[in-house]
Amino acid sequence: MKWLAGARVWIVAGAVVAASEICSALVRGNIRVLYIHWVLKPILGIANVPTDVGFFGAAGVSARLLHSGIIVLAAVAAIWLASNSAAVKSRWSWFGLGLFIGGAAANSFQLLITGRVLDWITFRPLAALGLHQGFPTYSLGDLAVASGIAVFITLMLIKSRVSSRRRTKEHEIGKARDMGKE
Repeated sequence: MKWLAGARVWIVAGAVVAASEICSALVRGNIRVLYIHWVLKPILGIANVPTDVGFFGAAGVSARLLHSGIIVLAAVAAIWLASNSAAVKSRWSWFGLGLFIGGAAANSFQLLITGRVLDWITFRPLAALGLHQGFPTYSLGDLAVASGIAVFITLMLIKSRVSSRRRTKEHEIGKARDMGKE
């Protein structure tokens, strides 16, 4: 049964990579570079913004290799932690891990093969309130990594709250037993 959960991770990761590549190809073929097509102006748009910088604005082959290497190490660490942790065994945790690995793989693939990651989702929620945010753009891989991390954080918070409630209830039961013995 453990292999089935592992297979789910790779199915989700593969789906993220495939969706990222399909969407990036559609954007590359239909939208001019540095042009934004507004879906819900000024909050949500589709843009063609190729990004060729890695960590800390570094560019070039060595920066791409460093960036991809760090992403691969993070994905391996995430797989190892998830497979060795008793706390991370739910269906949602494997889904979150698949999102994280798929997003990391999608960005690494684009960075290594084309030399740049195509950021194409422009999302500015505070623009509805009249606040200027610039034009931050994200790739599908970026969103998958962030969503995977959000799933893990949510699961940890839920598990922490459930454990806290269980400890409180056990403490109250123990107190009631002690009072009954007196």
